[in-house]
Amino acid sequence: GCLCNGSTDPDWALTLQYVTCNTLQGMDKILIKMLFQTCIYYLWKERNERRHQKGFRSMDQTIRLIDKALRNRISSLRYKEDHKLAGIMQRWFEVFTHT
Repeated sequence: GCLCNGSTDPDWALTLQYVTCNTLQGMDKILIKMLFQTCIYYLWKERNERRHQKGFRSMDQTIRLIDKALRNRISSLRYKEDHKLAGIMQRWFEVFTHT
């Protein structure tokens, strides 16, 4: 299952509205916010590197960086088995479909 239900939009205002006011529940709501923050960070970093002639990354490389950063962040949370977000890594693997 996808986090955004296929309703992505290049409009910044609509994207922000979706991230902040969506009807997702539990893990999906947390994952969409974590993903949004991670994307902003890496896209801005890529922008700065290009602007200062420090090289370019392909879209696939950037997606892999975002995926790895999100997995590392989730791993660092170390939820115990009985915590309501204990399955968040498994949920990330279910929704992240980039190959």
